[in-house]
Amino acid sequence: RSAWGTGDQDGLGDLTNLLIEQFLQEVGGLHGLFDFSRLYPGTDLEAAFMIATGSKKIALIETERNELVNKGNFSEKTVSFENGTVTQTFVADNETRVVIISGGTLDDIGSIECVELAKEVDTPSTRIFVGGPGGLAVLVGNNNVGIAGDLKIGFEGLVNGMAFKKIGDYSFVKKLVADSGFLYVLTDAKLDRIDLTDAALPAITVADIQNGPWKKITTFTDLVVSGKLAILATSSGVYRTDNSKDISSSPLNMAWKKIEQPKVTSSVQKLFAITQQGFPQDLQYGGNLEILNAYIGKNKGKISRFVVQDTSGSSVNDETIQALPDGFIKRDGELSLAYFANYGIFKNCFLSDGAFVFSSQDRDIITDPAVGLIGSRLHSGIRLASVKNVKIPLELNQASDITAVVRSSSSGDIFIATDSGLQVNE
Repeated sequence: RSAWGTGDQDGLGDLTNLLIEQFLQEVGGLHGLFDFSRLYPGTDLEAAFMIATGSKKIALIETERNELVNKGNFSEKTVSFENGTVTQTFVADNETRVVIISGGTLDDIGSIECVELAKEVDTPSTRIFVGGPGGLAVLVGNNNVGIAGDLKIGFEGLVNGMAFKKIGDYSFVKKLVADSGFLYVLTDAKLDRIDLTDAALPAITVADIQNGPWKKITTFTDLVVSGKLAILATSSGVYRTDNSKDISSSPLNMAWKKIEQPKVTSSVQKLFAITQQGFPQDLQYGGNLEILNAYIGKNKGKISRFVVQDTSGSSVNDETIQALPDGFIKRDGELSLAYFANYGIFKNCFLSDGAFVFSSQDRDIITDPAVGLIGSRLHSGIRLASVKNVKIPLELNQASDITAVVRSSSSGDIFIATDSGLQVNE
């Protein structure tokens, strides 16, 4: 049996308390929470991690070691660093469970909204990138290289002298994706591809709001990249790599093609790729894509679903992304394609694994923030799904913003990150 709350003291209770103390609500609490499984490029096969982000600070959290989920005492196994700099070398098999880094260049980044582990196969090494309104930064040593090999148990790989250093002149970084030797940097106005194999980290802009099939008044909101395929969410719809194009090699301002969503016109809030390995970069081998379309101005929220074909050995084409047969049966017995679910209200966070569909909305003037799960009455074309939602019993009356809904790859627990701390189902 599982329970929702701040966690049991023999489970995740100490971790949630630690994060509340470190990420104070006065400065926005938790701004993001990201899961990196044992299979994720850049992590050792014996360890899994989460990274929590906030204002001018990140927390690296070891969630699993040697196939055992970490529970219990986290606070006494925490190491903190200031000035954005690591000042000790972590040896093999040490007991550290949390590493907190704050200050220095992270002060310039401000609200840290996104983070990524980027594995370079040729070196091999792994770098930790962070982004936010103040730009993009990377954790590297004095010779500008990252972690030797993978991030391992007890954070082995972090060494004395590593520090966050700023890269480029970015602003309002929204998403970071590492794939096939490149780092893709999404801001509200452009998408860059950075070559991680070149020490100079050269960048090419493959999309910007002034050049493309989208409306001229557009904001970029989310991104999925896997091999040659890229899926770009915007305030005016969702777009994919154009036929026969390759995101990893295309030149300046690559061609894009719109993905039509039946009976959906709202801006796109979130993309969620469902893959065999559990992370979006695996989508090139086939999987599902779920899209949260939402617009707070008209209090709208809808989910669309698509199947994605294997593109690892073939070109992107018109058959690569196809809508699942969701919709309504007309009087003549034919299917009218439509959305998968219409919430009837705005939603800002979304988590789906193909079976469970979580969604959330922040506080408004009269309503507390809430997280819901579409219940057993879920079916294609469902309307007013918010009414049919099973409301998760969380104590969120002190919170204003829900910033992430994440399933732990280590334990299967659900984590709800808010500006007032962390809530879990364990």
